[in-house]
Amino acid sequence: MFGDSKQYVNQGCDLTHSLIQRFRLPEWDNRLPVTTETNRRYLDEMMDAFIESSKVEARKKGAESQLFSPEYWGYVERSLIDCALRFQAGENTDDWHLQVTSCLKAWASGLNPWAMLMVADYLVMQGEKGFAKQAVKVCESFPRYWSTRPDMETHLQTTAYVMIRVYVPLYSRSGLQDVSEHRFLEKLATDIQSVRADL
Repeated sequence: MFGDSKQYVNQGCDLTHSLIQRFRLPEWDNRLPVTTETNRRYLDEMMDAFIESSKVEARKKGAESQLFSPEYWGYVERSLIDCALRFQAGENTDDWHLQVTSCLKAWASGLNPWAMLMVADYLVMQGEKGFAKQAVKVCESFPRYWSTRPDMETHLQTTAYVMIRVYVPLYSRSGLQDVSEHRFLEKLATDIQSVRADL
């Protein structure tokens, strides 16, 4: 809980740029993420499920569809991108560079610490423990970052993931984690220690 609240974002961005350069990671242009057809396919699948399920829920209440405020929808959209990219990384095991790229793009979208923890896992498997330690260090600064966010922001972020878990069965069955889980900071700390044990 100590340190600058911006440390989480700054360290994550610095590490992302270092990994792009060191491993010549694909799907980046000028250190910015490039959305591929595969990324779109995974996102479309989750987005379609979310929209269809929300319409079903609305019809139960006598409406044609649910209306989301633009601000809230922004959180939902970024969270869906995070979910889709992490799911893609877990399914596509042929190239670890692509797995790391997908997780870094997921992190950039939603700032979900478990996206960065997946990066650490993939780096450990490749024997890149120095970079893996840096990824873990980023994750360790998340609690401070989260505690300094405005209440409305954390509420919208948490609610977005809750809605995705309700409306997108593919994600809810995936075992992937986010801030919507009960006692998520404790779970994050446990998962960080699990990765640290391999370093």
